[in-house]
Amino acid sequence: MTAANNTSASHRAAAAAAVPEASGAKVIHGHGFFLSVGAKGWLVFVALLVYLIGIAIFALYQKNLLSQDYEKIQAAIEDETILAQAHVSLFHAIGALTVNFNERDVTAGMRRIQMHQQLFHARQIEVMERFPLRASNAGRVNAAFERANRDPSQTNLNFLISELLVSEGNLGMLIEEVKTMRKSMSEEHRAQSDSAALTVFLLSAWCFIQIRMIFSRK
Repeated sequence: MTAANNTSASHRAAAAAAVPEASGAKVIHGHGFFLSVGAKGWLVFVALLVYLIGIAIFALYQKNLLSQDYEKIQAAIEDETILAQAHVSLFHAIGALTVNFNERDVTAGMRRIQMHQQLFHARQIEVMERFPLRASNAGRVNAAFERANRDPSQTNLNFLISELLVSEGNLGMLIEEVKTMRKSMSEEHRAQSDSAALTVFLLSAWCFIQIRMIFSRK
Protein backbone atom coordinates (compact mmCIF):
# COMPACT_ATOMS: atom_id res chain seq x y z
CA MET A 1 0.00 0.00 0.00
CA THR A 2 2.80 2.33 0.89
CA ALA A 3 4.73 1.46 -2.27
CA ALA A 4 1.67 2.15 -4.41
CA ASN A 5 1.16 5.56 -2.79
CA ASN A 6 4.80 6.44 -3.34
CA THR A 7 4.58 5.47 -7.02
CA SER A 8 1.41 7.55 -7.50
CA ALA A 9 2.99 10.57 -5.81
CA SER A 10 6.10 10.34 -7.98
CA HIS A 11 3.93 10.19 -11.12
CA ARG A 12 2.02 13.31 -10.03
CA ALA A 13 5.25 15.19 -9.36
CA ALA A 14 6.61 14.22 -12.76
CA ALA A 15 3.41 15.40 -14.47
CA ALA A 16 3.52 18.72 -12.63
CA ALA A 17 7.13 19.25 -13.63
CA ALA A 18 6.29 18.60 -17.27
CA VAL A 19 3.70 21.43 -17.45
CA PRO A 20 6.10 24.43 -17.50
CA GLU A 21 8.43 22.62 -19.87
CA ALA A 22 5.61 22.22 -22.38
CA SER A 23 4.82 25.96 -22.23
CA GLY A 24 8.41 26.97 -23.05
CA ALA A 25 9.46 27.94 -19.52
CA LYS A 26 11.23 25.79 -16.93
CA VAL A 27 10.96 26.18 -13.18
CA ILE A 28 14.07 25.93 -11.05
CA HIS A 29 13.33 25.68 -7.34
CA GLY A 30 14.53 28.79 -5.59
CA HIS A 31 15.47 30.55 -8.85
CA GLY A 32 12.12 31.44 -10.55
CA PHE A 33 11.93 30.50 -14.25
CA PHE A 34 13.83 30.89 -17.48
CA LEU A 35 12.70 31.05 -21.12
CA SER A 36 13.32 28.37 -23.65
CA VAL A 37 14.76 29.19 -27.09
CA GLY A 38 11.31 28.83 -28.65
CA ALA A 39 9.70 31.23 -26.18
CA LYS A 40 12.50 33.76 -26.71
CA GLY A 41 11.97 33.53 -30.44
CA TRP A 42 8.25 34.30 -30.05
CA LEU A 43 8.96 37.24 -27.76
CA VAL A 44 11.49 38.65 -30.22
CA PHE A 45 8.95 38.26 -33.03
CA VAL A 46 6.29 40.11 -31.00
CA ALA A 47 8.74 42.89 -30.08
CA LEU A 48 9.77 43.35 -33.70
CA LEU A 49 6.14 43.34 -34.82
CA VAL A 50 5.21 46.02 -32.28
CA TYR A 51 8.28 48.03 -33.34
CA LEU A 52 7.44 47.82 -37.05
CA ILE A 53 3.80 48.78 -36.49
CA GLY A 54 4.82 51.70 -34.27
CA ILE A 55 7.40 52.91 -36.78
CA ALA A 56 4.88 52.67 -39.65
CA ILE A 57 2.24 54.69 -37.78
CA PHE A 58 4.78 57.27 -36.67
CA ALA A 59 6.26 57.56 -40.18
CA LEU A 60 2.83 58.16 -41.76
CA TYR A 61 1.99 60.77 -39.15
CA GLN A 62 5.30 62.59 -39.61
CA LYS A 63 5.01 62.36 -43.39
CA ASN A 64 1.65 64.15 -43.28
CA LEU A 65 3.02 66.87 -40.99
CA LEU A 66 6.14 67.40 -43.07
CA SER A 67 4.11 67.44 -46.30
CA GLN A 68 1.84 70.15 -44.92
CA ASP A 69 4.85 72.18 -43.79
CA TYR A 70 6.48 71.77 -47.21
CA GLU A 71 3.33 72.97 -49.00
CA LYS A 72 3.17 76.04 -46.75
CA ILE A 73 6.83 76.81 -47.47
CA GLN A 74 6.24 76.47 -51.22
CA ALA A 75 3.23 78.80 -50.99
CA ALA A 76 5.35 81.34 -49.10
CA ILE A 77 8.04 81.13 -51.79
CA GLU A 78 5.41 81.76 -54.48
CA ASP A 79 4.09 84.75 -52.53
CA GLU A 80 7.61 86.09 -52.18
CA THR A 81 8.21 85.72 -55.92
CA ILE A 82 4.99 87.53 -56.84
CA LEU A 83 5.77 90.35 -54.43
CA ALA A 84 9.31 90.68 -55.79
CA GLN A 85 7.98 90.89 -59.36
CA ALA A 86 5.46 93.54 -58.33
CA HIS A 87 8.19 95.48 -56.55
CA VAL A 88 10.40 95.41 -59.67
CA SER A 89 7.57 96.61 -61.93
CA LEU A 90 6.77 99.36 -59.42
CA PHE A 91 10.41 100.41 -59.36
CA HIS A 92 10.42 100.64 -63.16
CA ALA A 93 7.20 102.68 -63.12
CA ILE A 94 8.69 105.15 -60.65
CA GLY A 95 11.88 105.29 -62.71
CA ALA A 96 9.91 105.97 -65.90
CA LEU A 97 8.02 108.79 -64.20
CA THR A 98 11.24 110.32 -62.92
CA VAL A 99 12.97 110.14 -66.30
CA ASN A 100 9.99 111.47 -68.25
CA PHE A 101 8.86 113.99 -65.66
CA ASN A 102 10.26 116.96 -67.54
CA GLU A 103 9.76 115.43 -71.00
CA ARG A 104 9.05 118.13 -73.57
CA ASP A 105 6.96 115.73 -75.57
CA VAL A 106 4.48 114.94 -72.80
CA THR A 107 2.44 112.58 -74.99
CA ALA A 108 5.46 110.41 -75.83
CA GLY A 109 6.56 110.45 -72.19
CA MET A 110 3.12 109.30 -70.99
CA ARG A 111 3.10 106.46 -73.53
CA ARG A 112 6.33 105.14 -72.03
CA ILE A 113 4.91 105.54 -68.55
CA GLN A 114 1.70 103.71 -69.55
CA MET A 115 3.69 100.61 -70.58
CA HIS A 116 5.10 100.37 -67.06
CA GLN A 117 1.67 101.19 -65.64
CA GLN A 118 0.08 98.23 -67.42
CA LEU A 119 2.78 95.85 -66.21
CA PHE A 120 2.52 97.11 -62.64
CA HIS A 121 -1.29 96.91 -62.77
CA ALA A 122 -1.07 93.22 -63.75
CA ARG A 123 1.34 92.52 -60.89
CA GLN A 124 -0.84 94.54 -58.54
CA ILE A 125 -3.82 92.34 -59.32
CA GLU A 126 -1.81 89.23 -58.40
CA VAL A 127 -0.79 90.82 -55.10
CA MET A 128 -4.39 91.80 -54.32
CA GLU A 129 -5.57 88.24 -54.97
CA ARG A 130 -3.08 86.83 -52.45
CA PHE A 131 -3.13 89.72 -49.97
CA PRO A 132 -6.53 91.42 -50.30
CA LEU A 133 -6.19 93.22 -46.97
CA ARG A 134 -2.73 94.64 -47.67
CA ALA A 135 -3.39 96.51 -50.96
CA SER A 136 -4.82 99.51 -49.16
CA ASN A 137 -3.87 102.17 -51.73
CA ALA A 138 -4.32 100.13 -54.92
CA GLY A 139 -7.42 102.09 -55.85
CA ARG A 140 -5.64 105.39 -55.21
CA VAL A 141 -2.72 104.37 -57.44
CA ASN A 142 -5.06 103.42 -60.30
CA ALA A 143 -6.99 106.68 -59.91
CA ALA A 144 -3.71 108.64 -59.89
CA PHE A 145 -2.61 106.92 -63.11
CA GLU A 146 -5.93 107.72 -64.81
CA ARG A 147 -5.79 111.34 -63.70
CA ALA A 148 -2.19 111.72 -64.94
CA ASN A 149 -3.14 110.13 -68.27
CA ARG A 150 -5.97 112.60 -68.73
CA ASP A 151 -3.96 115.59 -67.56
CA PRO A 152 -0.19 115.01 -67.25
CA SER A 153 0.34 118.19 -65.26
CA GLN A 154 3.12 118.55 -62.72
CA THR A 155 0.61 118.38 -59.88
CA ASN A 156 -0.93 115.13 -61.12
CA LEU A 157 2.45 113.55 -61.82
CA ASN A 158 3.67 114.53 -58.34
CA PHE A 159 0.56 112.95 -56.82
CA LEU A 160 1.11 109.79 -58.88
CA ILE A 161 4.72 109.53 -57.72
CA SER A 162 3.68 109.99 -54.08
CA GLU A 163 1.08 107.20 -54.36
CA LEU A 164 3.60 104.90 -56.03
CA LEU A 165 6.09 105.56 -53.24
CA VAL A 166 3.43 104.62 -50.69
CA SER A 167 2.84 101.38 -52.60
CA GLU A 168 6.57 100.73 -52.65
CA GLY A 169 6.75 101.12 -48.87
CA ASN A 170 3.78 98.77 -48.38
CA LEU A 171 5.28 96.18 -50.73
CA GLY A 172 8.64 96.40 -49.00
CA MET A 173 7.09 95.72 -45.58
CA LEU A 174 5.00 92.87 -46.97
CA ILE A 175 8.03 91.27 -48.62
CA GLU A 176 9.93 91.37 -45.32
CA GLU A 177 6.98 89.83 -43.46
CA VAL A 178 6.63 87.00 -45.97
CA LYS A 179 10.39 86.41 -45.99
CA THR A 180 10.48 86.23 -42.17
CA MET A 181 7.49 83.87 -42.12
CA ARG A 182 9.08 81.63 -44.75
CA LYS A 183 12.36 81.45 -42.83
CA SER A 184 10.48 80.59 -39.63
CA MET A 185 8.55 77.81 -41.37
CA SER A 186 11.76 76.43 -42.88
CA GLU A 187 13.39 76.31 -39.45
CA GLU A 188 10.34 74.57 -37.98
CA HIS A 189 10.41 72.08 -40.87
CA ARG A 190 14.06 71.24 -40.19
CA ALA A 191 13.39 70.93 -36.45
CA GLN A 192 10.45 68.61 -37.13
CA SER A 193 12.60 66.45 -39.40
CA ASP A 194 15.35 66.24 -36.76
CA SER A 195 12.79 65.37 -34.09
CA ALA A 196 11.36 62.58 -36.25
CA ALA A 197 14.82 61.14 -36.88
CA LEU A 198 15.63 61.24 -33.15
CA THR A 199 12.34 59.52 -32.28
CA VAL A 200 13.03 56.71 -34.75
CA PHE A 201 16.51 56.29 -33.26
CA LEU A 202 15.12 56.09 -29.71
CA LEU A 203 12.46 53.58 -30.72
CA SER A 204 15.11 51.44 -32.42
CA ALA A 205 17.32 51.61 -29.33
CA TRP A 206 14.38 50.63 -27.11
CA CYS A 207 13.57 47.65 -29.32
CA PHE A 208 17.22 46.54 -29.32
CA ILE A 209 17.37 46.79 -25.51
CA GLN A 210 14.21 44.71 -25.16
CA ILE A 211 15.62 41.99 -27.41
CA ARG A 212 18.88 41.97 -25.44
CA MET A 213 16.93 41.61 -22.21
CA ILE A 214 14.98 38.69 -23.63
CA PHE A 215 18.11 36.82 -24.67
CA SER A 216 19.89 37.65 -21.41
CA ARG A 217 17.34 35.60 -19.50
CA LYS A 218 18.55 32.15 -18.56
